[in-house]
Amino acid sequence: MKRETLLIIVLIVYVSTLFAQDKIQSTNIPKKPDKRMLFARVADYLVLMKVSPGVPEPQEVVELSFEIYREMKIADPVYGNLSPVMDVKLSAGVYYEKLPEAVYRYIVQPLQDAGSFGFHFFPQQVGKYIVKLDIIPPEQDIVTANFGIFVGVWPLPPGEEIDQIPRDESGKPIMIKSVGPVGPSGTAISEVGRGSESDIKRVMRELGRTWQYIVKDIFIPNKRLDLNGISRESKRMAEFLKKEQITITKDRDAQFSQFISDLIVGFESISGAADSKDEKAVIEAIQKVNYNVILRGHLRYRFKNVDADKYKSK
Repeated sequence: MKRETLLIIVLIVYVSTLFAQDKIQSTNIPKKPDKRMLFARVADYLVLMKVSPGVPEPQEVVELSFEIYREMKIADPVYGNLSPVMDVKLSAGVYYEKLPEAVYRYIVQPLQDAGSFGFHFFPQQVGKYIVKLDIIPPEQDIVTANFGIFVGVWPLPPGEEIDQIPRDESGKPIMIKSVGPVGPSGTAISEVGRGSESDIKRVMRELGRTWQYIVKDIFIPNKRLDLNGISRESKRMAEFLKKEQITITKDRDAQFSQFISDLIVGFESISGAADSKDEKAVIEAIQKVNYNVILRGHLRYRFKNVDADKYKSK
């Protein structure tokens, strides 16, 4: 082969490689997100919807989970101005945007955390689906939050963000999700903006949410207690506190260390009563922990009030 011919072949290969690289760069589409987070504000409710997978394909199971909060006019001592909603029923309708008359209805089930709910659906076509979440509070009007989900559409249309988490003026997420043992059959999950909370605040937030779940049924007349759930969450909270105990009691006074130890013993006593399947014993254990530990700790460490110390323990 002549030298000139070899040089021409080398140039052709080189130029072809450049065109191929240019084509790859021009079609370099980013990877689809594993999840999307969409946000809606309706009446005094704030709703965060998580879509997994973030941009599903047709005939793929889609998991939708919701965190629902109510804006409080008077701040709650545990949750602040945003309180997770537990006293509502939820229903959802999903339809293909081009076929609004064909609505599929779903019952939305409680998930592992206070104020968390979810369901699955199975889209069939490429395009946009509309999710209408009905929040049904007792003896109040229904409130509906609307969301749009894109199926088989990537990249997303202009103006559509992957995440729509609301943030305050400093850029911190408004809805902060804690980690730890909260709610039925829950597992620890990562929180949004965890670095903005101290370890003690994070643990106290978990304590409040878990306690809310454990006591949610005891004041409802003729309501049977979820003994399995109470046992499970009490055991999980006790183990959670044991793991966090060294971290949160470091550089704290002996009374705070005793408070955490009493909480651990208290949750273990509640789980033991629940395992016995004795509702009366469970209620007594809950009331004892509430009076001897929760109430006193709340007064001392949140309100800087030690008056409860003068009362004898039950």
